Amino acid sequence: MPYQATIFRVLIASPNDVEQERRIAREVIYDWNSLHSANTKIVFEPVGWETNSSPEMGDRPQSIINKQILKNADLLVGIFWTRLGTPTGKAESGTVEEIEEHIKSGKPVMLYFSNQPVIPGSIEREQYEKLSAFKNECKTKGLLHEYESLSQFREDFYRHLVQTVNNNKYFTAENANSKMVIEEELPVSTVHEITLSKEAQELLIEASQSPDGRIMRLRTMQGLIIKTNTKGFVGERNARLEAIWEDALNQLTENSLIEDKGYKGEVFAVTRLGYEYADTLKKKADVLQDKSSADSSESVQQDDLEFETASGTYISKEDGMRYCPKCLHSSSQKVPLKEQENGWRCSVCDKFYRNPNYDPPTHVRRNRSPPRF
Repeated sequence: MPYQATIFRVLIASPNDVEQERRIAREVIYDWNSLHSANTKIVFEPVGWETNSSPEMGDRPQSIINKQILKNADLLVGIFWTRLGTPTGKAESGTVEEIEEHIKSGKPVMLYFSNQPVIPGSIEREQYEKLSAFKNECKTKGLLHEYESLSQFREDFYRHLVQTVNNNKYFTAENANSKMVIEEELPVSTVHEITLSKEAQELLIEASQSPDGRIMRLRTMQGLIIKTNTKGFVGERNARLEAIWEDALNQLTENSLIEDKGYKGEVFAVTRLGYEYADTLKKKADVLQDKSSADSSESVQQDDLEFETASGTYISKEDGMRYCPKCLHSSSQKVPLKEQENGWRCSVCDKFYRNPNYDPPTHVRRNRSPPRF
């Protein structure tokens, strides 16, 4: 159903080293619109020089951008990491000039500074020193926000956007008649909406099992290398395979399941959403494996063996010896299990099967210190 709404333009201002944050900022704004615009009668429109400016001659480039975009912007979101930007002749950078002009106009500004790790060799020392000086100057003029990861930036920016609409008079004046207060809640998780190729799923699951949750991507003379948890995924120099695994990495990045931790797209880390989705994938795989094992147990039944569901092992009808189902299904080998205190272990595949009837000794179960108050 159509409805009237006030459009506020949000200028996303930044140097060129935070492209992922710029993309996330737009996604967060679209999420806010889909959840709240119908009730608040407010619509945010993300704008930036790369999408909303057009060729024009006769003035400084930044002056033209100010006239075409900054002049009509209502909210400015500034994002920084390792660079301040290129001087404009009037300010230390185009982003700085946009921020200063926007503040002069009396409109709200939200500033974000990234504390994400960076490869030392990729930093321009002069740029970083200028950025540090600007950051310290901003701390004396208002409140800025620092974040440690892309996932934190997404969550924090969404929350701040909600708070800004609720509390900043620039927006509350427009919304005074409705008296609408927006709840500070994050959008519902989109884990169930994600669709990945089998290669992307395999890469994510392996990365989630790595102690540091890192994925390395390197382009060498020998070809593409994608590696995590000591496991490589391309294998040989083959254009088709490289395209498949490159696409798998891109899928994980686009769905915010991993985030770039380096400046050159060489180091990626699993995000909180990535770990959650990896857990979902592993649960699905376990269910399928259990079903497959159950189906196999019926088809592999032999005259002298009987499958015990409680322990998940095969038992000999003649002498009661237990055998490993995993080895029997994979190689048709009847490998006897070695009995241990609380179950049985296979000497070939090392899989452990717990004894469902095991009852630990009384002294083990009671070996706890009394609680202290």
